[in-house]
Amino acid sequence: MSTRSGLEWLVLQVEALYRHDASGRITRFNGPPGDDDAAPLFFFGRAREGNLWRLRADLPDALVRELARLAGAEAASVDLGALPERAAVMRERIEHHFPVEHEWSGAAFRFPESVPRPGGVREVCADTSVAEAFPKLAAALAGREPVFAIEQGGEIVSIAYCATVPGAAAEVGVDTVPAFRGRGFAAEVVSAWARAMQARGVIPLYSAAADNAASLVVARKLGLTRFGSDFHFR
Repeated sequence: MSTRSGLEWLVLQVEALYRHDASGRITRFNGPPGDDDAAPLFFFGRAREGNLWRLRADLPDALVRELARLAGAEAASVDLGALPERAAVMRERIEHHFPVEHEWSGAAFRFPESVPRPGGVREVCADTSVAEAFPKLAAALAGREPVFAIEQGGEIVSIAYCATVPGAAAEVGVDTVPAFRGRGFAAEVVSAWARAMQARGVIPLYSAAADNAASLVVARKLGLTRFGSDFHFR
């Protein structure tokens, strides 16, 4: 059983997801080279013991102080699905300076210390051709190792990989060909990935958007423990 608090898990997660400057401000998403995911303008994490927040490095100091004041006024909640009460005010303050193109909320999970060994999964090399099934991912597998896949009929149909550059922890990314979803393949490749990360001394983490029912089902199948929630503006 983990001895870390939910807040400690949130720190691991936010530091796995983003790179920070010396003052703790977010500079970019912590993806491998070539990953162009933008850093969020504002990140808010909730655990039962309390909350944490991070702000993008280029926000004006006055806005940073205002957002920190609003975030600091958010009460801790046992309802990990609760959105920040001041989310609308936070967004309004940000939009005085930057357009908000996306608002995201979701659940953050940790793996058990002993992850079941899946069957029918193999590790694939970064130069393995997955272009037919995953054209967007095929050109960016390098830097996402270890990568695990399931094949059907000689074709890769489900794949799990490092969504973030491994440090103390790493987030998993998973994709399944639409025609093969709902068969449990995602849970199997994620399980293989998590076992490999644990063997390397890296803490595996899993996130799911609040409206992504399939991703939440994978978390349940794997017996993952929810330690917090994420909310951010991008």
